[in-house]
Amino acid sequence: MATIQTDIGVIQTNLSSINASITSINGNMATVQTDIGIVQTDLSSIDTRVTSIEGDMATVQTTLGTMSGKVTDIEGGIATIQTAVGTLQADVSHIMADTETAASRSSYMLPILIVAGIGAVAAIIAVIMRTIKAGA
Repeated sequence: MATIQTDIGVIQTNLSSINASITSINGNMATVQTDIGIVQTDLSSIDTRVTSIEGDMATVQTTLGTMSGKVTDIEGGIATIQTAVGTLQADVSHIMADTETAASRSSYMLPILIVAGIGAVAAIIAVIMRTIKAGA
């Protein structure tokens, strides 16, 4: 929802109804092109958040849509992301925590898989040995 202050009053409208789109990002500010002109807004006011990171690519969601960008740095849970419209910094600690949790779960699985593999090999050897003894 956009609130537009004019000389004759206040207008509230959905951003989609005025064809709003981000044209540039500089620091924590976004330049938004609309049917009624250019607007500067803080990234937090358009609910900018990183929804995923895969490799060095991040997906950034805003109320105006989704964009992707390259993660150039992560320090203290804050990622620097280069997008087609500019560079932004965003908190990714929630994504890092999810990734670390998944990694720690997979580290528990490795010993279990090794033991299961050894058990399967032992069972195959036992069957082969019985077959050999039965044939002799």
